[in-house]
Amino acid sequence: MHIRKKLLAFAQERMVLLGILIAGFYWLMESFMHSQIFFRERPGFLHQFLLPDAHEIWMRLIIIGLFILFAFYAQRTINTIKTAENAIRRANIKLTQIFETAADGMRVVDCDFNILEVNTTFLSMVRLKREEVLGKKCYDVLSGTDCHGYRCPMVRVLAGEEDRIERDGTKITKDGREFQCIITATPFKNENGHLIGIVEDFKDISDRKQAEEKLRKSHEQLREISSHMENVCEAERKKIAREIHDELGQALTVLKMDIRWLSTHLADDRKQSDD
Repeated sequence: MHIRKKLLAFAQERMVLLGILIAGFYWLMESFMHSQIFFRERPGFLHQFLLPDAHEIWMRLIIIGLFILFAFYAQRTINTIKTAENAIRRANIKLTQIFETAADGMRVVDCDFNILEVNTTFLSMVRLKREEVLGKKCYDVLSGTDCHGYRCPMVRVLAGEEDRIERDGTKITKDGREFQCIITATPFKNENGHLIGIVEDFKDISDRKQAEEKLRKSHEQLREISSHMENVCEAERKKIAREIHDELGQALTVLKMDIRWLSTHLADDRKQSDD
């Protein structure tokens, strides 16, 4: 099998040379057939090989030319196919690298909800090995509140509602862990354009959600503290106002008593002066 592949590769790379060799072999066989089978009475093999009739030369050259022309065409076709195959191979390598090294978890799911392919980030998310994921139902590996319902991305894509679905959601791994993520689903089609599944992208936003929750609680605490401070300040103002009112009232009362005492004593002193 290995030798056959090598011979095939050699033939594909040297198709023109192969055509020339076949043409030479054809000239040799024609010479042999004419000298040994069809026209024995004519000169021998060497004469038929080196000096055949003009008509025979013409016929042989036409056929040899066709051999060589076909070899050139075949070589050009093979080179074009190889170039296209190399381009496809390089594109597949790039796509595979992009898929595998993506920061988001990604998986390819067919129309029967079977997982066809996943990347390394997705495996880290679900904490499973590749062989434990491939071929399994998508909702058995990573489930959510939308599974088995109308909001399932696969159901919506199969229904032809949308070409791209993006939303926030909560996903649950096989071991029961929950995390918040942005889920993006796009149709997955074959070379004929037929829908064969979806590609799902999972962006883990658990840290962002936790930060948002902490920020919300901080705002609530600030509002509570601000409200408490306002209440304390208002109570303090009322307390100070009462104290000022009480002290001022007492001072005014004493002042009135002093004024009365003074008025009484001044009146007495004036009478004594008059007497």
